[in-house]
Amino acid sequence: MGNGQRGVAVDLTPAFIADYEQLQRDFDRLRASGAAACEAEAERLRSQVQDLSGQRDRLQGQLQQVEGELQEARRQRQESDAQVQRLDLEKSQLTAQLAAARARSFPQQWASLLKQPLELSNSLDTRFVLLPAGQFWMGAPDTDLQAERDERQRHQVRITKPVWLAKYAVTQAEYQRVMGLNPSAYQQSGATAPVDSVSWNEAVEFCRKLSASSAEQAAGRAYRLPTEAEWEYACRAGTETRYSFGDAVGELGDYAWHSGNSDWITHPVGLKKPNAWGLCDMHGNVWEWCGDWYEAAYYNSSPADDPRGPAGGSFRVARGGSWSGGASRCRSSCRNWVAPDHRGDGLGFRLAMELTS
Repeated sequence: MGNGQRGVAVDLTPAFIADYEQLQRDFDRLRASGAAACEAEAERLRSQVQDLSGQRDRLQGQLQQVEGELQEARRQRQESDAQVQRLDLEKSQLTAQLAAARARSFPQQWASLLKQPLELSNSLDTRFVLLPAGQFWMGAPDTDLQAERDERQRHQVRITKPVWLAKYAVTQAEYQRVMGLNPSAYQQSGATAPVDSVSWNEAVEFCRKLSASSAEQAAGRAYRLPTEAEWEYACRAGTETRYSFGDAVGELGDYAWHSGNSDWITHPVGLKKPNAWGLCDMHGNVWEWCGDWYEAAYYNSSPADDPRGPAGGSFRVARGGSWSGGASRCRSSCRNWVAPDHRGDGLGFRLAMELTS
């Protein structure tokens, strides 16, 4: 060749051609066997997928069955819980009715013993109910989650002497007759609504002036504010529940004017049900002044017999809740403390009477 390179000769002998054809046949055979193996593996995998799909369907069916059983169990539990709540409510109501029945007979027994009427009226036509001497649990139990810390030192108290307590809070008309004025913010509520906007000092002065009147002097009657212990004893009327009628807050509207039904105003006394001792509006309408000074921890050192509160302080006790307070403020054990010269439009008072002759 002119470029100096040498040519390559290809040997296409029959032996070479035979070898080549054998290699081609071997290759085709391997390729065919590989395809068959792949198809077999694919079929095996498809079978596994079908098996897994079947298992998934069975598990889904079982899961649906379990969920159905769980829903049924929840429904039955809800029905059971509702039944337990109904039974608890019925028990509370029956307990309260039994306590009320016992409590109603207690003052009558004392009235018979003392040869006194169960109720008395004074020169203002104020009606008084005889509270028997007795013992009660004062304060709230630890199980009452609405109770404040100053209520929780629950303790037994003895009221050693009977006391007469007014059936109603002092009305606007009664206050006008004794004091010559009506300080109430809610005079539109009428003459038989409780007087409001009265300070502790003014309530004490009312008691002094009424006691000094000729008619009351002649009858041998003297007036004061009830002690805090006397007030709670009278409010409970033999019960140990949150309210004088039981624990059911849904019944509070039958006994009290509070923020849920008062239209944010006072109402005439005696429109709601009385407690078992015949006292009205012990829950709601107006807070009622007590004679005691207030001390948060007083229950820790309170005497068992006729406690009259600490020797001094900055605030006086008020009890019962008012037209502006919620249900928890109307509980029998709830304590409020107010400066003695404060005139709040939710503050009134109830008289305690002592016979001096």
